[in-house]
Amino acid sequence: MIILVLYVDDMLITGNHFKKKKWLKQHLESQFEMLHLKQLGRYLGVIFSFLVTCISMSQTRYIEDMLK
Repeated sequence: MIILVLYVDDMLITGNHFKKKKWLKQHLESQFEMLHLKQLGRYLGVIFSFLVTCISMSQTRYIEDMLK
């Protein structure tokens, strides 16, 4: 499975098949100018934390801003 999330000019590609992800990235790079940001930390206001057994997602900053 490959998941591609696209919002305006921000893209996230993830999945469980390394070769297919690599092929997709190479194909997109041949068509578009792209910048790779390595490990995901924040995407569209969501903070991602990587633990040994899971991935945690949080919108703490968004919630704090809304409360203000």
